[in-house]
Amino acid sequence: MIMLLVNTASIYSAQPTSLKPQIDYYEDEIQKSLNSVEALSIQGIQILEDFSETGVLPDYIKNNQFMIYTSSPIPFQNSIIAPLKIGSDYLHFVEISSQGVARNILYDERVKLVLPDQLVNFTSSVSLPSNGQLTPNSYVIKDIVQTERVWDEFNVTGDGVTIGIIDSGVDLGLSDLDGSAKLLSSGITASFDATGAGIGISNVTLQSETRPDGQYLPVSTRNYTIWLGEEQRYAKSNEIGLLLQDLKIDGIQTSVSGNYKVGFMAQQSLVANIADQFFLFVLVDSEISGFYDTVYVDLDTSLAISLSRAGNILESGRFYLSLVDWSLEDEEPFGFDNPIIARDLDGDGINDVSMGGLSTTLDRYSVITNPLIGDILVEGIDTSGAGLATIYDPVGHGTLSASAAVSKGQSDILLFDDKATEEIENATTVNLPGSAPGAQIVATKGLSLADFVLGWLWVAGYKPVGIDPEGVFGIDWDINREQVVDIASNSWGDAGLVISDDVIGANSLKGQDFYSLFLDYLSLPNILYNDYPGIIFVASSGNGGPGYGTIATPGAASMAITVGATTSFHFIENNLGKNDVAWFSGRGPTPYGAIKPDILAPGHAGFVN
Repeated sequence: MIMLLVNTASIYSAQPTSLKPQIDYYEDEIQKSLNSVEALSIQGIQILEDFSETGVLPDYIKNNQFMIYTSSPIPFQNSIIAPLKIGSDYLHFVEISSQGVARNILYDERVKLVLPDQLVNFTSSVSLPSNGQLTPNSYVIKDIVQTERVWDEFNVTGDGVTIGIIDSGVDLGLSDLDGSAKLLSSGITASFDATGAGIGISNVTLQSETRPDGQYLPVSTRNYTIWLGEEQRYAKSNEIGLLLQDLKIDGIQTSVSGNYKVGFMAQQSLVANIADQFFLFVLVDSEISGFYDTVYVDLDTSLAISLSRAGNILESGRFYLSLVDWSLEDEEPFGFDNPIIARDLDGDGINDVSMGGLSTTLDRYSVITNPLIGDILVEGIDTSGAGLATIYDPVGHGTLSASAAVSKGQSDILLFDDKATEEIENATTVNLPGSAPGAQIVATKGLSLADFVLGWLWVAGYKPVGIDPEGVFGIDWDINREQVVDIASNSWGDAGLVISDDVIGANSLKGQDFYSLFLDYLSLPNILYNDYPGIIFVASSGNGGPGYGTIATPGAASMAITVGATTSFHFIENNLGKNDVAWFSGRGPTPYGAIKPDILAPGHAGFVN
């Protein structure tokens, strides 16, 4: 991954006379393309026609969700958010709840494009040949691409640059990402969860009790509703086997109202090597009665519960007992001025447990908000005490991408431990800094194509809102320039899995599909609102190689800086030579003749923290 450290504001602020006609030309051409993509919607329409007859949608469509592109706003019954105006047209995010809704879309002359929402597979990997071998220096990408030379000779380390990580989320509590999260003026991170999963409900109100050894909250006496966001369902704490004890709260900030809001946040994993986590948290109104501004999390107890539930430790074991304390005495307060919820348990300076960062979550399932009054975002701590929102990474992919960009290289990473004997052989301890350790990041979490579109809109400065009760869309999207990024990293896109003609035929020619055109659109300055700076999009070429024309969408976009993978490590015996294109890496030309990828970087294997 190569991170281009460019300040887009400086590029576009002056807007030389020679550049302005080119920008106008691209704006016109992209708008024409967006206005004509209805011809590419054949497969999406076919899916709706089949559904209107059978009531069955293909398995790959996420939660019956579609993006509908129309010539004018339509008050769809199950709109997730208000439609976005793109030029003279509108983009709707809709749940197709019934066959009748599907028929209405099919017969509405205002509908120009039907895009079924599809999950992106982050967990697929490129299989190595059986004779594949790693060389001891395969992690030294920074030496190959001469990152340190850029730091030393040009003094470019990412300072003053904001990078959007459009991916599966980021664990902002990772020590190597310390200080990298961009913060809003409200004090929470500028990151955004489009999936609706990152919400914790505090549906139990408790008062403190004085006991001989201190103050307690009678946590064990209640049953807690837990939002299992990755499954879009609720569960009770006793149903999932959480055995609770009362919580000691000596030393924490006192609730002004006397009411402590208590709950559990579930952070579910979508891959085998990451455990589900359950965090016990308490909201406190520390200054104004009824205005909840502070959260405490029993992080060591939560870690013990999570590890034991995953089968990694025994509840009767020594390690579990050394962690669990059912106490907030040793926990610090988190809130609008301290949004990264993580803790170093053993004093080595590296966080051992993380709940992520307080951020903004699109409450698309109305877990604690009411979209009828335009209330659809949970921004950090819900001040009424209903819950809180964090961003986390259920896959690990987004955290790896963020680390490749901005890691501080604090952690000692042990590589190449073959564990053949009791002694560690062939081991190397390294630090793994990113290419731009001085940059800040805005992470957006997404698991599907629609999520990524919402992530793009977020880093472009748009804030989604709810649907107004009259159904006439009097509420528009808000603009928040604080969350705008200079560069958007898109380490996703696959010619066979993400955008495929035989799955979603609405994306016919790569580079002229909706996603590529929309990326082109968002790249241009001043096209969304006054002073919109434009964004430099970096996109993966995908894993669809080795054939020609296998470039992935949205890496096929004209304005994307598309990055392919090389075999700089030449560790595979049947792929000899240095700096070859990796066999799996997607490549051009695009259907309209463009050469892709634009740049290559080591990507066949490597390590990040």
